[in-house]
Amino acid sequence: MNKTIMAAIRAHALEESPRECCGFVIQAGRRQRYVPVPNSHEQPEEHFRIDGEEWANAEDSGTIIRVIHSHPGDGARPIPSDLDRQQCNNSGVVWGIYAPDCDEYAEITPDEIPLIGRPFILGSHDCWGLIMDWHAMQGVVLNDFRVDYPWWESQYPDNLYFDNWEKEGFIECDPVPGCMVIMQVQSDKWNHAGVLTEEGNLLHHLYGQPSCITPYARGYFRDRTMICVRHKNLPKEIKPWRD
Repeated sequence: MNKTIMAAIRAHALEESPRECCGFVIQAGRRQRYVPVPNSHEQPEEHFRIDGEEWANAEDSGTIIRVIHSHPGDGARPIPSDLDRQQCNNSGVVWGIYAPDCDEYAEITPDEIPLIGRPFILGSHDCWGLIMDWHAMQGVVLNDFRVDYPWWESQYPDNLYFDNWEKEGFIECDPVPGCMVIMQVQSDKWNHAGVLTEEGNLLHHLYGQPSCITPYARGYFRDRTMICVRHKNLPKEIKPWRD
């Protein structure tokens, strides 16, 4: 969560207190912004509700990447209730909770987010997050080196794929299903990666776009592939991972 959005959430929560504030973090292209919306619940001091029209308007302006609400009141903490968790799962979107009294913020993630069609959230639902989740379905646990800033830009020293692929247990190989291909897309660093599917296509999560499957054998992403690797613990037979 960047400082500008966090400041907007904080200001909205303080303005609405003792009522719960609510809103969306919306991404359009590379730009993210906080959009406050009315709390239409009959007991706004204890709960929040966002009307369907507000959801539709938000979706028309970009991708909803977080649903935000506050926990106001003396001693309140950003601890999700059972209802928060249930509704977060139903929405399929990350929820952020801000408690103005203690100035603390926390997030909860839906229990199961499909690999295809998930919104892009840098440091959470991004290309490495997709690769981690796909490998977890195959019984391979990868370390989480995600960060919430554009590390591939020249002002940052990080070079996450180049520095970590071998440490994570990957071995260079020919492109076959289950391999991870690391690419260089509009950057001087290896900054994108995906998994080759059983059909030889590319499962990946490109910056600012929903995760998807893209043809790979010829074209843009094959041309930008720097290395093809496969995890040493990945089974020869890939387990089914799509519903």
